[in-house]
This record gives sequence, C-alpha cells and structure tokens, in this order.
Amino acid sequence: MRAADAQNSIGVKQVGIGEVEHNIVFYDEHMYSAHVNRGGIWGFDDGEIAVAHLVNSRCPYDHPKWVAHGYSMSSAGVFLHRSFDEGKTWPAAESKKWVWHNDRSTDEILDWLRPPGRRERQRIDMGAADSIMHFSYSHYMPARVQRPWRAFCLRSPDRGRTWEAHPSLLPGPDGGGGILVANLGHVRFANGVLGVAANAYDSDGRNRANFYTSHDDGLSWEFLSTIVAADQARSGGSGGDERPRFTYLGAHQLPDGRLLCSMHRIPGNLPCISFSADSGCNWSPPRPIVGPASYALELGGEQPEFPRGESAPGENHPGFQRYRSPVARVLRDGRILVLFGRRGVRAVGGNGIHGVVSDDLGQTWSKEFMVWGQGYATDGGYPVVTELRDGRIFTAYYATVKERDERIREYECVRHIRSSTFRLL
Repeated sequence: MRAADAQNSIGVKQVGIGEVEHNIVFYDEHMYSAHVNRGGIWGFDDGEIAVAHLVNSRCPYDHPKWVAHGYSMSSAGVFLHRSFDEGKTWPAAESKKWVWHNDRSTDEILDWLRPPGRRERQRIDMGAADSIMHFSYSHYMPARVQRPWRAFCLRSPDRGRTWEAHPSLLPGPDGGGGILVANLGHVRFANGVLGVAANAYDSDGRNRANFYTSHDDGLSWEFLSTIVAADQARSGGSGGDERPRFTYLGAHQLPDGRLLCSMHRIPGNLPCISFSADSGCNWSPPRPIVGPASYALELGGEQPEFPRGESAPGENHPGFQRYRSPVARVLRDGRILVLFGRRGVRAVGGNGIHGVVSDDLGQTWSKEFMVWGQGYATDGGYPVVTELRDGRIFTAYYATVKERDERIREYECVRHIRSSTFRLL
C-alpha cells in the first residue's frame, strides 16, 4: 500500500465556526412542519432567501400517527416562506405559500400530474437568475396517486412566486418502485444541460442511485447512469429503515470540472461521496466522509433525559440514526461543506446539525463541528444550505426543542423549521 493510500482521509483537522446565529423560520403548534430537503432552498444575490418544506397543516400532536412522516392527507403539501434580509426575518405575508397541496380531488391531482403536450408547456430559461426548480414525488399524495410512484419537477420563473401549471415527470425504472429526488442540489453544465441525482428501486426492491439529465430546461428528463447500486434487499432481515440503499442524493459541480454526488449509505447511516470525471457517465465507488476519526465532541458524560427514540420504544437510545440526511454545498472559495442531522444525546454526539469540510476538493475531510445541538426528540434534521453574499453559511432544518420543564413524549414535540447562520473559520 502506498503511503498516500494509508493516510486517513477523514477527521484530518479541526474546523471552527464563528458568528453563529440561530433563528426560527416557521413555527405553528398546530402544524407538522418538517423535511426541508423535500421542499428546497433558494438564495438570491440581493439577500432574498426562499425556504420550502413538507407540512401537514392540521396536526393536533396527540397521537404518534401525526409524526409518522405521512403526508397523504388533504391538509398536506409543501409550504414556502420568504426572507428579504438573508434569513433574519420571515414576514408573515410571505409565509405559508403553497407550492403544491393535496386539498383537491384525486382526479384533479392525477390530471395535474399528466402534463399537456410540449407545445403547450411554459418555456422557462433555467439559466436565468430568478428561475428555480422544486422536486417531489407522489408518495406524499393520496393512495390512488401514490402508486406507481411519480417523481416530478416543478419549475418557477420568478423565485417561487408562481409555478408552472403542470410538473415534468422523471422516468422510473420499468416495473420498479419509482424514484425519489430530494432538493439537495442539481448541476447545470455550461451548455445548459441539467443533471440531477435520484433514488430508484428495481422491481425486486434493489435500490439504485441514478443520474438523470434534461436537454430542454427541465421539460423532460432521461436516465444517464447508475451512480451506485445498493446490495440486494435481504428477505427475512430487519427491513424497514435498514434496507440497503443510498439516499439523500445531491449533484454538484466542482471547480476542476468533476461532478460530486453527496449521498447517505444505509445500513450504517454514513454520509458518503462519489465523483464523476466524465460529466456523469461513470462514477467512483462511494466512500464515507465521517467516522470514528472525525468525531470531535467530548466523550462520555451524563446522558440527559430524552424522549424515546423510534428504534427502541420506551428507551433512551442515543445511537439511533446517529448520522442522517447530509447536504453538500460547493462554496465560492472552492471548499466543500457537508451538513447533516445528528441524532443522539450530547454525551454521544449531540442532537442537531453537524458538519464537515473539505479544502482539497473532497480528498480529505475535517473533524465534525456542531452548528446547533439543542434538539430534543430523535426526529429532526433534513437540512438545506446556501451561501450568503459575504461568505457566511445559512442552513434551514426541522427540529424539536424541550418547551416545558416536565418530560415531553416524542409525539408531543412540535416539529418546526429552524435556521442557523455561521461563518467557517
């Protein structure tokens, strides 16, 4: 083994952050507001930021069913909020704007998902500064709409103030379980071609991370390559959250022209990366960017009272999904930032938003740093991120906090959208 190969590529150095500020983007005790990377973030060069997230607009928080990540009810959809001062304030008049919703008949939703002919489609230049895309899929819609899964792209020419009348569908695998695209980054090549990474399932349940392209500003999409195929799904195994897969995918262009795909490997719950040197036709094997060597917080210590985790009812289970939902951002100075949810009590890693940085285009990665660590329930994370005009980082995510002295059951914790702004030192 060469000496260079033997060097540890994670946890290579400490990274500090400063000018840290925390804020609330949206809070309503009667709504389940979560999963920001299923909505999206868009930062503009005049200080405006738009943040979208999944929401159930009627949630009494009196039963576990309300926090089970289900969004098929008529009160669910995607909200958008807007700030004009880089996330410091979120005017009420610009809040709770629907991107799409389920408060319509099943036939209306199905008709909406049947795009008209190409000649009738709205032409949107996705290279324009105000043009944005939101991705989602029919899993969050009523039962008759859910299957087969339909992944779709919805475009806006005016920063999300209006959206096109019909979305564009992304092709799923023949006979498979459809695909999922999270709003974690897409690429636009110099010639205008778009590329996005998406999570797909074969007919036998095997998961694939794929790369899709569009040559017409997102009107249509086609499969280009498989980034990585997960191990075959095991029959009789634990199933559920541990079925082998690569998820939380985001595609990004590096300063040297290569593509980077940020992803999450399950089982193991490890943020990983893969590279392409030929514009997405072929990809390197994924490798983790965190691990025991990247841990940088205090070890041990007293474990505070904590609502039960979903993996062990009635127990304090701090190791549950210790890493979750990574999101990458290639910064203007060439560094790569990856943020992720961390789900454990502070004594074993903190419950909140953590991150790592690479200053050599992804070859080595820093020790972990904590952006926000006051999460109460295990549920939370799914961050999105943008870079502000002065180089500070803005991230939005969903979370819970302990809002009264006595213990709060997990399903009573109000899920809401928070933000953090910081500078990498």
